[in-house]
Amino acid sequence: MKPKRHNNHILENESNKFFNNNLPLSWFVDKPENDYGIDYITNIVVNNEVTGLYFSVQLKAKETEQNKNSVNIQFKTSTLNFYKSRLEPVLLVAFVKEENQAYWVWFDELDLDESQLLNKESLYIKISRNNKLTETDWNLIIKKVQKNASIKFLIESFSKLNYENLEKNEIAAWKNYFDGNFNDAIFYFKRSLEENLSDNKPLILRGIAHSLYEMFNYNEALTFINKCIEMEASNDAYLTKACILAEQGISTFNKSKLL
Repeated sequence: MKPKRHNNHILENESNKFFNNNLPLSWFVDKPENDYGIDYITNIVVNNEVTGLYFSVQLKAKETEQNKNSVNIQFKTSTLNFYKSRLEPVLLVAFVKEENQAYWVWFDELDLDESQLLNKESLYIKISRNNKLTETDWNLIIKKVQKNASIKFLIESFSKLNYENLEKNEIAAWKNYFDGNFNDAIFYFKRSLEENLSDNKPLILRGIAHSLYEMFNYNEALTFINKCIEMEASNDAYLTKACILAEQGISTFNKSKLL
């Protein structure tokens, strides 16, 4: 008798081919040596340039799905907790062989209650059928990853600060920023600049720009990120400006700003 391939292996192979075939042609994936819940690191390429932007993908496959509104996939709670610790966005993709289609959702956009992850070994995640992989607007994927990268670099810069030397308004500003209270964060950031005591002015200007960006005030956000770039023309500052311009371009249908 000749060896036979297990159906699960065939299904996994089909789902991998389907995912890769539906990515933009210039994008490429890396497969981690050890699978701890991440199947692919997907690298974004724009105008034939490797941007350094990437997101992780966990790919699941099913023969069929009876639910009309979603595809239900089981995950270990330890894996879901692992996703929470990732700095890059994690895309969950469910391939349904019978439909020859895959559906996706960003992990950080799932409405997961902390209590759901307690004292359970596994949990079913409902992936809506609204996001079909074959109909994906990849510009929106780029926008999502850009925004996340901007936040990531801001956090990395903040982590290098000498906390003992931060004055009260700056501490209040960062606390409100990381709590998502962007209006209050802007108030304290500006107070800190007015007092002229901080040695972290470029980072504070980025903090103001990013807070305004989160509040959809793109024009004023550009004013502050330009001031930041005048003082310190870092790659992180340029990335923040790129995110603001891209978002403004999308919201105003201005293709030149998006590009």
